[in-house]
Amino acid sequence: MSIANTQALSLEKLRRLATGDESAENYVLELLGSMQDADEEVRSWASDALQTVEVLPTELAESVAELCLQPCAAVAAAACRMLPKLGDPATQYQAALVACLKQHSEITARQQAALSLSSIPELTTESLDALRQAAESQDPRLKRLATAALESSKKTG
Repeated sequence: MSIANTQALSLEKLRRLATGDESAENYVLELLGSMQDADEEVRSWASDALQTVEVLPTELAESVAELCLQPCAAVAAAACRMLPKLGDPATQYQAALVACLKQHSEITARQQAALSLSSIPELTTESLDALRQAAESQDPRLKRLATAALESSKKTG
């Protein structure tokens, strides 16, 4: 999924979405695209608007999952943050989180993938293995998040 073909949102539209004047659920892909804007204010409003999304529409799940490997760390991290908002269907998209955790070049994206995996109720063997590997990371935050996700999976499993 390329976010290059999503329509840019105006700053005013971003503000309306972030403040809840309009539902952001129908603009998730555009908001993710805005996370790579050169303007910090645009990125901030887009991030705020994404936080208002309580449930990710299932029809967007595949596209959002593909964005977990977007080279822009802010986009990848935001996409990883959105997948658990699917609820139970998020389980089937955990491979995207694992791919980000194992392959993304930016530590912030890998950290968010580990954090998001902690929200998935039933982790696959591949997810558990990736978290175990991340728990050995030299990065203290990634190590902590991966360890917490592993402990969380023991409580639910």
